[in-house]
Amino acid sequence: MLRQGQDGNHPDIGLTLRSLGELSQQEGDLKKAKEYFNEALTVTRSGISDKDDHKVAEMLHSLGELSQQTGDLKGGIRFLQESLNVQRSLHGDCDHRGIAATLQKLGDLTAQNGDPKQGIVLLQESLRMQRSLYGDRAHPSTAATLQKLGDLTAQGGDTKQGIQFLQESLRMQRSLHGDRAHPGIAATLQKLGDLNSRSGDLKQAIKFLQESLQVQRSEHGERDHPGIATTLHKLGDLTAQSGDLKQGMQFFQESLRMQRSLHGDCDHLGIAITLHKLGDVAILRGDSKQGIEFLQESLKMQRSLHGDRNHAGVAITLRKLGDVMAQTGDVAQALEKLQESAEVNRSLYGEKDHPNVADVLHSLGKANQRAGDFEQAEKFLEQSLRMKESLFADKKHPSLRLTSNLVDQVRALAQMLGIAQWHCLRLAPT
Repeated sequence: MLRQGQDGNHPDIGLTLRSLGELSQQEGDLKKAKEYFNEALTVTRSGISDKDDHKVAEMLHSLGELSQQTGDLKGGIRFLQESLNVQRSLHGDCDHRGIAATLQKLGDLTAQNGDPKQGIVLLQESLRMQRSLYGDRAHPSTAATLQKLGDLTAQGGDTKQGIQFLQESLRMQRSLHGDRAHPGIAATLQKLGDLNSRSGDLKQAIKFLQESLQVQRSEHGERDHPGIATTLHKLGDLTAQSGDLKQGMQFFQESLRMQRSLHGDCDHLGIAITLHKLGDVAILRGDSKQGIEFLQESLKMQRSLHGDRNHAGVAITLRKLGDVMAQTGDVAQALEKLQESAEVNRSLYGEKDHPNVADVLHSLGKANQRAGDFEQAEKFLEQSLRMKESLFADKKHPSLRLTSNLVDQVRALAQMLGIAQWHCLRLAPT
């Protein structure tokens, strides 16, 4: 109607097209939304006056976000950079919330596009501007920027700085939301748990994850939820690592029950991973039979999910099954699983040295030692040792030392066996 009755570049047409774009975006039709925004931008630019520059900047920012949502990161960066240029020409050196928002989004996309260092620079500039605008007041945009900076600095290897950014974000979010359960708070608590775990502070990591679990349960009530299942799995992992195997088992079992409730009879990678972890913990608690059952169930599910494709997770579960079967005396079955694990690794890594390959060679050496084949045991262990020596610069690395000690042990046993056989031959009647 507007196009029939008015000039095609009338500002009302641009506003209508923009509104249609926003509605399409809310409904999830991102392709249509992008078309409307692009058309609105063309209409606005063709009839532009100085007072319309801010509309162009806003539409460019929206197109940047839509490009990100449709997977076009380079296009998104281009639109956001153009929006930033327009806003800076409007506001000069003045700090402005629109510029801060565009810098934040541009930092996010730049990092996603493979340049985390420049992403951090842009986010820090956004943070400086937000603090200039909002002072010491808690503000949602500042909290979001702090969280993004926490993620990126930790990914870049500075875990301590990452934790500091996330803790500041958490304080701000709690100031904004009070006692209300909020998904942002739960997510930040979970990230803090992950980073403290990475830095070796298991006690603090468990504390943050338990807080996250409490917030999520307050938010979702009695309903099963994927986020809660994930947090329970992580808590199972950390409590088991800290030595509380019984509590770790309980967390894993609760996570497994919830995942099965959510996914029904469908195979799911999360379920397969939790089953593997339950196998690990059961074995550590001395119940090898139950451990084998969990691991076999995990293996079956992984094979159903990955089909004929070889996968690192399949190789790891096969190796674990081989190790525990060898410990329980089923050496023939153990060797079969370990050889299968070695074949999967070979298809994945070829001739390259890799920790997974070195580990399964170690396990094959150990299983052959149990079978009494010291020659084969020594061969596999020496291969594992050579590979670990090339992988680990630290010659005192625990894994390297473990294999080195086992090589010495097998050689000593082989030598003792050889001496015993020689004595038997000497004493045998002629």
